[in-house]
Amino acid sequence: MLAKCGAINIWHWAHVDTQECDPWSEPESEWHRKWKELVPSHQTEVTIEKNGQRHRADIEATDGTVIELQHSYISPEEIHEREAFYGDMLWIFDMREVWESGRFEIEEHGYWSKYRWKYPRKHIAFTTFPCFLDFGDACLFQVVDMHIDGSCHGSGDFYEAQSLITEWQRMIGPERCRH
Repeated sequence: MLAKCGAINIWHWAHVDTQECDPWSEPESEWHRKWKELVPSHQTEVTIEKNGQRHRADIEATDGTVIELQHSYISPEEIHEREAFYGDMLWIFDMREVWESGRFEIEEHGYWSKYRWKYPRKHIAFTTFPCFLDFGDACLFQVVDMHIDGSCHGSGDFYEAQSLITEWQRMIGPERCRH
């Protein structure tokens, strides 16, 4: 391992031999680390090998479900590649900046919500596995559908982040929360 202690990226360790590096890896943000602190360390950065390929999952639940934490842009092609490789998985996207800017508006309707998204991150519409948006307030918004033709809108619902982590660990039902 080689210490990377520069002025731009967060300090981290890097492999000296690049053959060991995952091409999907990217600099880890504080947001990534906080999520990974919610689960036991042996379930984070888990190396998975399939069909001669090796990739590191951010989190692997006890049943093998992969939880991918995505802070930055990811192309629709890479979304497809990761979903094809991992199989059973879900996504959590960091949306704190979008929420704080007021670009994501929610209208609640009982047990579900409608949303409108100004200047959306359209790549999220290409996910086919469960997709959650982290607005930074201990609740996650699950995107049920996302329409990107014309104005971006869709529906979804809020869940307590800790309840979802508990569910993913024990496979029990999550507790709902109202935003």
